[in-house]
Amino acid sequence: MESPVIVSFAETATPIWDVPFPAITICPETKTRKDIFNFGDAFEELNKTETIKNKTSRNFFNCLSDICKTIDYDPVSTEKFPKSINASDFIKTLESTEPIFHKMFDFCMWLNNVSECKSTFQKVLTDEGLCYTFNYLSFSDIFAVKEQLISSTKTDFSIDKSDWNLDEFSKNGGLKKVPLRTVNSGWKFGFTVSLSSYERDYDYWCGMNFEGFRVSMNLPGEVPQLTQRFIKVPVGMEVEIAVEPIIIYTSDGLRDRDYTSDIRQCYFQDERYLRYFKVYTQSNCELECLTNYTLHKCGCVKFYMPRNSSTPVCGLGMYNCYKSAEHELIFKEINSSIIANCKCLLACTMIDYNSNIHHIKNNFDIFKFRPGLFIENE
Repeated sequence: MESPVIVSFAETATPIWDVPFPAITICPETKTRKDIFNFGDAFEELNKTETIKNKTSRNFFNCLSDICKTIDYDPVSTEKFPKSINASDFIKTLESTEPIFHKMFDFCMWLNNVSECKSTFQKVLTDEGLCYTFNYLSFSDIFAVKEQLISSTKTDFSIDKSDWNLDEFSKNGGLKKVPLRTVNSGWKFGFTVSLSSYERDYDYWCGMNFEGFRVSMNLPGEVPQLTQRFIKVPVGMEVEIAVEPIIIYTSDGLRDRDYTSDIRQCYFQDERYLRYFKVYTQSNCELECLTNYTLHKCGCVKFYMPRNSSTPVCGLGMYNCYKSAEHELIFKEINSSIIANCKCLLACTMIDYNSNIHHIKNNFDIFKFRPGLFIENE
């Protein structure tokens, strides 16, 4: 073989302050406040009568049905609901029924300094509904187009534009610039948050696979997808997560025309441009692929998918279509130009975060419904 590609370990260690701390996304399993809307009661009414008489409850159900994904809906019943929903009304519905922020987040601490949780977390729309992310790039640094659905969520969090680049992530560092970095290992140099969950709002018809929170760790420029990869933080437990970053570089020498992306099986950041995202990762690419196929098949996209202002958001009336689209894309061989054009290879520079998780039972009655979360570097 001429000019073979060699895979080797780096001869020198990478300082921890050169590696971005992961983006931490926290999603409550409790999706709604029961005093505002009881999803279980509405579903039982639909199941018995094939309709929901109260208009407000019907609108709430239409918006929240895909977030409360523990239920398989009757195809006949769903066809009676709207095929699309207004994006602005959808966000307002989520925000009017979601758990109250200051009652969920007791305190936050970064690098052993207590911080105001409201200014620490960025509200994001994920496949699990409204969630909160620490150390996330600004929307303008992640999305290639103004994404109205996600950017319309309001938060007290503000963030400056970042000059961070995945291929050159260690060259534009600094401890106070996003994405944030830490200076040492151990919980004192990591991120700590205390969370509260209230039993009165538990609704096992609506997404309650367990009592507590979902947590994901991903690259700061990557859209979190919490149905695929998450860590459980149950009530009454303290969870300590030791993080080990795994970094893969690809030599600039492999940009040569003799080593195309098809041969090396990866993309440099300036090689592959996505329609919706500025940061190329395999996960962002796969989300865009699913979005494009759903739009092609159904004429709309799911609530959490990237879109432009003219793209409709699917309502419950399109439930069977978008569930079918996801199934086809994942489980079937489809001879389609949309699928062929996805070609979601790995990024040539890749950072992943391995985790070592410890659960510690909290024996204090006062913390019965207060899970704790500690995230540190190993």
